[in-house]
Amino acid sequence: MTEILMNPLHLTSPLLIRSIILPATLALAAPPAAAAGQLSFERVDAAVGSHTTAIQARDLNGDGQLDLVVSGGQSVFVLTGRGDGRFDVTWSGAAGENPVDLAIADLDEDGLADLAVANHETDHVTLLFGIAGGAFERRDHSRFRVDVSPHPHAVRLHDIDSDGHADLLVDDRSPESIRLFRGRGDLITPNPDHVAVLVAEGDGGFRPQATLPAPFGPFSVVAADLNGDGRQDVAAASGEGAGSLVTWHGLADGSFRAAGRHEIARGPTKSTAADLTGDGSAEVLVASYAGGEVAVLVGGETPQLQRIEIAGSPYGLATGDFDGDGRVDFAVANDGVDYVSVFLTR
Repeated sequence: MTEILMNPLHLTSPLLIRSIILPATLALAAPPAAAAGQLSFERVDAAVGSHTTAIQARDLNGDGQLDLVVSGGQSVFVLTGRGDGRFDVTWSGAAGENPVDLAIADLDEDGLADLAVANHETDHVTLLFGIAGGAFERRDHSRFRVDVSPHPHAVRLHDIDSDGHADLLVDDRSPESIRLFRGRGDLITPNPDHVAVLVAEGDGGFRPQATLPAPFGPFSVVAADLNGDGRQDVAAASGEGAGSLVTWHGLADGSFRAAGRHEIARGPTKSTAADLTGDGSAEVLVASYAGGEVAVLVGGETPQLQRIEIAGSPYGLATGDFDGDGRVDFAVANDGVDYVSVFLTR
């Protein structure tokens, strides 16, 4: 899946969920049998003690189990995975004002995961450095000033120039501009009325590949193979107002064709893509903050939209195999409740 920076039809196919809302307690009852074309999940909620926004999954302590890092309030929290879908808060620390997005990479090349935090309504990001056991610490240079407009919303860490060192990318929402950093990977980014697709040049720069009309105000975008043909496709979700999820399929000549538009809940925030079914086609997941929903667009030649109602304000998404059964699961950060919800694919 191509990594993305983010900028600011009602198909009622109910998702089958078995839900037990107990902090850090696994839902042990088996889910009901799924109807044709539907996904089925078991849900477990892990107590955090704070509303949460961004979420990332990574094995932080080297035990072979995925852990979660979430932002909430003025802090970040580490939820250590037990390997069966349950998580426990094992560390928390200050992350600067209004942490709204997270990225993980080894910044100081000591073999431990470090963290970059986008601080909304400020002029900086916060860098936290990993220490043994799956925790983080602040250092003298943790507060890192960035010159973006109007302030940081999204942050990514990647080796953009292929020199073996992690680079920092922060979104810049200046009108009709995209802040690009030298790199060898392709870039897709939403703009007020279109989605821009840029591909890597051999010298480490980028060139425009396609402009996908999107007059619905796209706020987040992902790229993945949605129909199993081996080519990258694009999905974008709207931001303010009515919710829309639009997809384009990649063609052999590098162009794209419109594939579908689906109504989702109001106010989509974060989106991601992962192959939840294991069939080679990625599913698109979109969290809708204002509408209290996570939408799952099941991939394939005939995509099917499934909509999960979630209390509170679902904001961030992370995917991974959280219970070790070989299936990809997903977790939801929620700015309206004090727990993280984990959905285990069944």
